[in-house]
Amino acid sequence: MSISHGSYLAYGLRISINPYEYNDEDLTPGEQVGQALSVPTVRATCPDVGHLQAGAYDDDMFFLTTECHTAEIAEVHWIGSGSDGNAQAKRLDWDRQLYRMVEIMGWRELICKPHTAGWFIVTDES
Repeated sequence: MSISHGSYLAYGLRISINPYEYNDEDLTPGEQVGQALSVPTVRATCPDVGHLQAGAYDDDMFFLTTECHTAEIAEVHWIGSGSDGNAQAKRLDWDRQLYRMVEIMGWRELICKPHTAGWFIVTDES
């Protein structure tokens, strides 16, 4: 068995859900998000929302995301200052989508501190 490492740069919210705690007949949190997004009205309201499950080997974290990229060694991702109007408008729209999805999923009480959406660097080991 080998262990692989990776990193992600993502904009989103961390949700306090263990992605491994579900019964075999239940949907995983990622599958739940996918099922919700299959409803046309939800997809229209949250078109950029997806999810990320990553973390230590058997202790993954769960995120709702609107932007997510793999971050390889020696790769540069420029986020920018966000001070221009287009970047601010985009982030406000992403925030609206993320918090709407939280409401749809019933996860309001599960948002991890600081309870605001933002950029995350998440390392993964699998």
